[in-house]
Amino acid sequence: MNHIQKTYMLAKAHFEAIDEQVASVDIMYIADKGIVNADGSIPRASWAIDDDATCELAMAECTKIATESGLWDEHCRARKLLREAETELIKFGLSFLPRKDQEVLERAVENDLTCRTKVLDLAFRLDTKTVKA
Repeated sequence: MNHIQKTYMLAKAHFEAIDEQVASVDIMYIADKGIVNADGSIPRASWAIDDDATCELAMAECTKIATESGLWDEHCRARKLLREAETELIKFGLSFLPRKDQEVLERAVENDLTCRTKVLDLAFRLDTKTVKA
């Protein structure tokens, strides 16, 4: 694994950890307020609350909690770093292709999430023991 792949892996892990913390704000709010949907299920997030008024209040409160704690700013920074790491990893992966193929895939990864995901996965799994980044 080279430094570009490591940077991506670390950025992704950091973003996922922060994302889980943001999600836990919703879960804790729902548990603290004892919110239950009409069918008796416990909503998995504030946006999954069936009652519209309760949903709107919960979303506003959870947003306020995440914002005031600084968690939302950290989430935004982590997302930005992940996007930058993805872009670098894609560039690295595409650098092994002929120029014409690179150009086609460069456009595709900007416009097609499925293509972007596949190129990221392949570039991450590249065996880079003999390649300089």
